[in-house]
Amino acid sequence: MDDHNVFSKILIVWMKTLFKYGYKARHDLSQYLLPLCDYIKSDNSYQSWRSADQRFNANKPVLGLRLLPLICCTVWLPYLAGLVMEFGHVFVDLRQPYIIAALIDFVSATDDSAGDHLWHGVYYAVGYCLINIMGRLFEQHSYMFINIANYRLQSALTTAMYSKMLALSPGSRRTYTTGDINNMVGVDVTEVCEFTRHMTYLVSAPVSLAVCQYILWQQFGPTSLMTGAVMVTMGPFLSWLLKRMETLQTKQMSLKDKRMEQISEVLNNVKLLKLFGWERPFMARITDTRGKELDTLRSGYYFRSGLELVWLLMPYAMAIGTFTVFTLATGQEFTAKRAFVAMFVFNFLKDPMARYCILIFNGSL
Repeated sequence: MDDHNVFSKILIVWMKTLFKYGYKARHDLSQYLLPLCDYIKSDNSYQSWRSADQRFNANKPVLGLRLLPLICCTVWLPYLAGLVMEFGHVFVDLRQPYIIAALIDFVSATDDSAGDHLWHGVYYAVGYCLINIMGRLFEQHSYMFINIANYRLQSALTTAMYSKMLALSPGSRRTYTTGDINNMVGVDVTEVCEFTRHMTYLVSAPVSLAVCQYILWQQFGPTSLMTGAVMVTMGPFLSWLLKRMETLQTKQMSLKDKRMEQISEVLNNVKLLKLFGWERPFMARITDTRGKELDTLRSGYYFRSGLELVWLLMPYAMAIGTFTVFTLATGQEFTAKRAFVAMFVFNFLKDPMARYCILIFNGSL
């Protein structure tokens, strides 16, 4: 990345070479990949994690160890950059409703006034396109910085887990089975990294909702509070879905531990199994446990799909409720300007709603 100029990094033009060879070449593309930057390599990440651990957790009991300061010290820089980009994306995108309103006012004006100020319409149209491009750039760079923070944290946590695993005492090895350790490395580390990724949404989503509510208040007045009424109405159903998902996740983790213990038992006593011909009964035990685990996973994903569907449909329910109450309660004219501005805002709300869904799901587990 050091060989590319600042414009290539901002516009992500440096990926055109990879896309070019990926489209034309039929062989291995690893030779065209850029080298991994030192910042997210395991050695660099673990050194930052270890120095923070020595600073905050030195001479502390196991129950008194602190994880959050270690995460902050390890990934604060890319996380902060991603958060700034996310706020830029929110505020740039939410300028578009005002441009849409101004453009509709210009189109709805009389022919004489529109002809005298034709450049206003050109200005609004060009400004809308430029702001849309800027919003996409802010969004892509926010994802990039958050992914860098996620990869750096995952490298540090995985290295720390393996370092601790190699230093376990015989007593600790009896307490923590192979299944427990594999779950910590493969599941718990991923959950921590994913929740850290979605912590950005915890900060940006309330700001997005507040700004959207302000824009809707300007257009519809007190009837815009129907958005909050819809969310409160759906609250009990969403809570039930989250509890069911949490129960299924706990059951799936216990079944996975049981399956890993059974596999470890088979591998440690494979000679006896071959000697007495017990392969099929033990294979049936492992297959039965795996089947139960798959059934639990399937049920959990059904509930998760239902939760995401509710969050994605909620903006439409908000729009229907707001439009209906505004038309029936106020008796004011429902103009094209109000309709276009409101539909843009409700469409923008899909992303914060979906992010809250992911954040609540990861937080509940």
